[in-house]
Amino acid sequence: MKAKKAKKTKSKKDPGSRSEAALPEALLGPVAAVRVFSQRFDEALSFYRDTLNFALLHEGESVAVFGTGNCDLVLEHLDLGDLEVRSLTGRFVGVSFLVPDAFQAYERLQQLGVRFEDLPVRQDWGGTTAHFFDPDGNILTLVSYPKG
Repeated sequence: MKAKKAKKTKSKKDPGSRSEAALPEALLGPVAAVRVFSQRFDEALSFYRDTLNFALLHEGESVAVFGTGNCDLVLEHLDLGDLEVRSLTGRFVGVSFLVPDAFQAYERLQQLGVRFEDLPVRQDWGGTTAHFFDPDGNILTLVSYPKG
């Protein structure tokens, strides 16, 4: 069996104050959007637009697209009558929002009425995370990377 040739890597600086690292050339482009599902669409639309202050790029009958920087957030309305889709809300979403300081962002969002699962926690890898809820009970994450 022949050894595979190592792929070329390129250096890419990440906006989160992480040090430069060599990344392999990806087969796919950058993440364009993440989808968050909602059974309380009007409340969630207001939350992402007015509370979190994301730019509303598009609004349709059952979808809204928000600009968040490098990746769009797509809010999709679910039909409450469909039991299968109900499990797509009220759970950990796996979406992290980069902030310069998770402790400061936590304080500011709490002042705006955002409900958190816990206090910000420094992680073993040096960064800080905090989990918060949208109107559907979807759990989202704040993350700040170690400085330096």
